[in-house]
Amino acid sequence: MNKRQTHVEILESVRSKIMTTPVGELVVWGNRQATVTLEKALVWAGAEPANFYGLTEMVKFLNKAIPIIDNVVQQMALAGADGQGLIDFINNLSDLTASAVGGAACYIDADDTRSDADVREVEMHEAGIHLVHIRIGRGNLELLSAAWMRADLDFHQIARSEVGRVYVKNLKRLAAEAIAYVLSGAHAKMGFKGPGALNRAQRFAGRYMGEVADLYGINAVKQFRDITPKMMEPIERVIYGNKTQR
Repeated sequence: MNKRQTHVEILESVRSKIMTTPVGELVVWGNRQATVTLEKALVWAGAEPANFYGLTEMVKFLNKAIPIIDNVVQQMALAGADGQGLIDFINNLSDLTASAVGGAACYIDADDTRSDADVREVEMHEAGIHLVHIRIGRGNLELLSAAWMRADLDFHQIARSEVGRVYVKNLKRLAAEAIAYVLSGAHAKMGFKGPGALNRAQRFAGRYMGEVADLYGINAVKQFRDITPKMMEPIERVIYGNKTQR
């Protein structure tokens, strides 16, 4: 099997579908082949190269990637390859962007090789947190300042963590990623490990949401509904008037 045959087989194997999250958000789920296709199409559309299991992207940028995928379909047709999976992917992405609220939409890698728990975690991370970030920030998911992140009690732990070190040069993004991992139940990836880890993660979430309430109002905090149940307590404390957690 040569490299071209392998490439065509990947494209012929793309599968996707529109799904609805527990709080009613529409997202596109795809297999690994769909993810690889979207990764490459976004690069061709001008994005930095990236590998992902989930993506929250602005509609205007996704709409640049869709015609690129469509062009691949046309080339496959000329070569006699089966492009139906890609056509379905295009239709699903197009339907998603057409109905998107707040100018952004989410894609989730739901390949059969991934567990239901892993897929759900990523779905919360993207549709439950980052999509809300973008809506509150009107196109910007970095809601809190670098100064806030640097001053937080858990800054050094987060900055040295498995995932945090990737974002340490952009502290506003670090804050956004830290809360997304914490609220989706993956707080260990941000260094919340060992005895009392959950409690410390909850306190971080409380401080973050308290700042969101100060800057954007309580209604902004109420939008974070699709999160792990373990993190509902600090959000409810902020909403119902007891936001101070040290």
